[in-house]
Amino acid sequence: MSKILLKFKNSVIREITLGRGVVTVGRDSGNDIEIDNPAVSGTHATIWRDGENVCIEDADSTNGTYFKGERVVRATLGKGDEVIIGKHTLQVIAGEGVSDDVPVKPFEPSLDKTMILDTKVKKKVIGRSKGGRGGFVVIDGPAEKERYELVDRVTTIGKSSSALIRLKGLFAPKVAALVNRTDKGYVITPADEKHPPRINGSPINEEHPLKEKDVVKIGGLTLEFFIG
Repeated sequence: MSKILLKFKNSVIREITLGRGVVTVGRDSGNDIEIDNPAVSGTHATIWRDGENVCIEDADSTNGTYFKGERVVRATLGKGDEVIIGKHTLQVIAGEGVSDDVPVKPFEPSLDKTMILDTKVKKKVIGRSKGGRGGFVVIDGPAEKERYELVDRVTTIGKSSSALIRLKGLFAPKVAALVNRTDKGYVITPADEKHPPRINGSPINEEHPLKEKDVVKIGGLTLEFFIG
């Protein structure tokens, strides 16, 4: 199957499996791959699978699509190749076989509830996690869950519909932070310079390893990190 990674500042935001059709990339919410950045055009480029390769074509964007340091109208990408769109990178990580998979936009739950857990409840919630998996317990703020398990390689925190941990509020960033699961543990990376997360009371401006009982404040949420 053909897969590509959407990356920002060396952190993976999303993994996309390409189907048989054309996938659009751009700033507008109607795109299959939405990139919320002013440097990206409303519809910036299109991507499709061509056998074992992946083709990308610029959609007459303002700032262009770049491959191997040059602005291109169209490029054919093999495994490992990267293209630059604004401040983001698209990298091909697989390109074999045929798949009918297409990008699926996740369900957007309601964030009307505010979950505030006391110590006893928090311990009970943490106790349900198994296998050393990391996660967050909501201590304060609007959230649809009381606990989030970080099962994917990359977890998004923000207002975006693709975020696992959704932020509420008119001025909440679509992508506020990314949590990467690595061989050495979990790392959180700020994705919005104007609204950096705070770890144990201190703002962070670059990737930061998460430790048991770290308190993360981001948007209107206060979260505590755990390893089950």
